[in-house]
Amino acid sequence: MRYREITNNHVVMAKISQPVFRLIGVLVFIFVFGISCASTQIPPALDKQANQNIKRANLSLDSELTEYFLEIAFGSEYKGGDGLVTWNKPVRIKLLGYFTNSDSLEVSNVISELNTILPTIKLYLVDEQPNISMYFTNRKGFQKNAPKYAWNNSGYFSIRWAPKEKHVTRGKILIRTNQSQKRRNHIIREEITQILGLMNDSERYPDSIFYEKYSTATSYSSIDKEVLQLWDALIPLSGYKQKQIKRYLRELQDS
Repeated sequence: MRYREITNNHVVMAKISQPVFRLIGVLVFIFVFGISCASTQIPPALDKQANQNIKRANLSLDSELTEYFLEIAFGSEYKGGDGLVTWNKPVRIKLLGYFTNSDSLEVSNVISELNTILPTIKLYLVDEQPNISMYFTNRKGFQKNAPKYAWNNSGYFSIRWAPKEKHVTRGKILIRTNQSQKRRNHIIREEITQILGLMNDSERYPDSIFYEKYSTATSYSSIDKEVLQLWDALIPLSGYKQKQIKRYLRELQDS
């Protein structure tokens, strides 16, 4: 089976007498994540399934939610593509490397919260048969596990996508250990959330886990939860392009 890899990393640069800044870099190479659909129209069966999911989640599709969702869901921070990225099976996370009890507890907390928010996809912390390997490591570990992307990052993830199935099959997360526990807790939450498929960042909401600038947020904002629920509801439309999802959501708003 042929795979394409999409990557996303968070580069942190320290400056004397100034806050720590996130530096958005450019990947050495970029895979074009264009999922080709035979038709620009969403098939009625998938349309109906997604519509039922949205109603079940009791989501109000106002312009604030849909615009933020479209910003967050399409294309990674490195413009890796424009197809809707989702999983279609349980997410099984295994911790590796130099993680602390606090790290493990935070991963468990994030998983518990996501399992409450998401009705379809469920996450588990496992010791065997993971589809996400989550490494807690130092700079050398970053260089070993992601040598082309992440030599000075505080957090990083990559996913593998099966074009035929139009879903993520597995992924990898790296967390730098030489940072405060509060900062690590933020990175843990952000990377687990974004590896689901919500890969972009934004400057709109400072309290959002998707906030582009430096943050230590360790909880989901109200709009974060709605974005996650909308993503879960749209899993039947995985792989469809931004313009198709945008048109679909606009038609729901107008109906």
